[in-house]
Amino acid sequence: MAEQSQGHAGPSDRGIRLKAMAQIVAIALLGLIGAGFAETMAYRATTSDARADAIADLGGVRALMESRLNADVQLTRGLISYIKVHPDLDQQEFELLAGDLIASGQSHIRNIGLARNLVISHVYPIAGNETALGLDYRRLPAQWPMVEQSIREKRVMMAGPLDLVQGGVGLISRFPIFLDMPASITGRPNRNRADPPLWGLVSTVIDFPAFLDSVGLPALREHYSLVLVGRDGTGAAGDPFWGAAAVLSQNPVTLTIALVSGEWMLAAVPVDGWPSWSRHILLIGGLTGTLFLLAVAVVLLQMRTELAQARTGRLLETARNEAVASRIAAERASAAKSHFLANMSHDLRTPLNSIIGFSEMIRREVFGPGWHPKYGEYVGHIHDCGQSLVAMINDILDLAKIETEDYRMQVSDIDVPALLREIATSWQARLGKHRVELRLAPDAPVILQGDPLAVRRILENLLSNAQHYAGDEATILILWTPGKAGDACLGVVDDGAGIPADQIPSLVEPFYQGGSDHGRHAEQTRRAAGHGLGLSIVKRFAELHDGGLRIESELGQGAAFYIDFPAARLRRATAVA
Repeated sequence: MAEQSQGHAGPSDRGIRLKAMAQIVAIALLGLIGAGFAETMAYRATTSDARADAIADLGGVRALMESRLNADVQLTRGLISYIKVHPDLDQQEFELLAGDLIASGQSHIRNIGLARNLVISHVYPIAGNETALGLDYRRLPAQWPMVEQSIREKRVMMAGPLDLVQGGVGLISRFPIFLDMPASITGRPNRNRADPPLWGLVSTVIDFPAFLDSVGLPALREHYSLVLVGRDGTGAAGDPFWGAAAVLSQNPVTLTIALVSGEWMLAAVPVDGWPSWSRHILLIGGLTGTLFLLAVAVVLLQMRTELAQARTGRLLETARNEAVASRIAAERASAAKSHFLANMSHDLRTPLNSIIGFSEMIRREVFGPGWHPKYGEYVGHIHDCGQSLVAMINDILDLAKIETEDYRMQVSDIDVPALLREIATSWQARLGKHRVELRLAPDAPVILQGDPLAVRRILENLLSNAQHYAGDEATILILWTPGKAGDACLGVVDDGAGIPADQIPSLVEPFYQGGSDHGRHAEQTRRAAGHGLGLSIVKRFAELHDGGLRIESELGQGAAFYIDFPAARLRRATAVA
């Protein structure tokens, strides 16, 4: 016995050592994961700080660019007002006026031109810009679209930077001049409702390189790789026009520079790139190593208590096995209940069929007349009730079979349009005052791979549901519409009282009896309510065909029930010669 106990203790000790080793490995992995997570968070903070520093460095330049660029453009607004009063000014008069405007502020304007009737007629300074005189904007394919847009929209447009005819690179802002300018340019309301006549354009050329130098953007290249994007004020969606376009693929910081028309985007990354590690990488590594050594010491100390833990584990295993056995017993009890209900329903159906048969014979007076007329009425009630009970038992049987997975589909080719015509014809008489319409799409000849009995039950349950709740004189529409993706939809639509929105999700629950509590059909829906299994059966039969049930309804607008069949279960019918 002692040897057996010792032999039993050997494997237990070995198991404890293996478990301790596994714990140490797990702690190492957790330490690596924790260190990785801490480094990730610290790296994000480091990168966030670096990006914030970059935005701060670029923010001042962005503010200078916006203020100076827009200030340069605004200098010409006074010139516009003057031209409106003196539309026939000559070159000398223009030079005096333009010279005063440029000298009045810290300007980077290279020249100002007037294009009367869209032909450049005045230029200041004229020296070095002689080649621009006489140019017709309508004959400049590269510039005319923006000029035309500026005139059409009656607003300032900024183009560039672009190569100038007189040499160099510049930004061009164009102001359309109307003899009665709109409020968007003059700042005063326009009381003339007619379109004012166009005098021409004021064109202001800003020296682009000098402008960049004045705001200090090139100086930032010592620390950042930069790029400006958005030629002609098109913003981030435009083309790069200054700097290194490769910056855009390096996760840059970006700032928007607002112009008088449109915007630019300034993007930047540090010259040495973004940080590869956090600034706390050494601290994180040291703390992780220290915590790992402490955890290993704890694991080694806990090895003495592992035998007790093993005994506790065996007790827990026993409890788990008992729980599994209890679950299996509960599942068997549930299955037994379902089978019991199925058998009970089957046993009830047989005598009910007999009741229906005998009541039908009495109702038809097969053995001759002689009964009181009231008996016929009673017999009719017996017959109707028997039919209802049999329908309910059939639904219970089908539902039980589906839920216990005992229902076996008998799949075959179904000519759906033919089936729908047959059912619509038979139900027309059964629905009394209801009017049944059948609509088939032009490409309706579609073969469904499915269970004919199940499909028939789907449509009959939907028609029965419409009969109960749509109202005595409602129109019931049967739809069959194959879709473009190869799928198809079977629908039953009525124009009855509709269904409250809060009831729609519950309609497919077994034994739920819904209907409208409002409107002219409320009393009838309460009298004609079914046993609450029809839509539940429809939903399950649809799912057996890999489809689904959709319900659409509003109070007072009728109700629509659609069954969607996937393309995998459909094919086009072959024409027969």
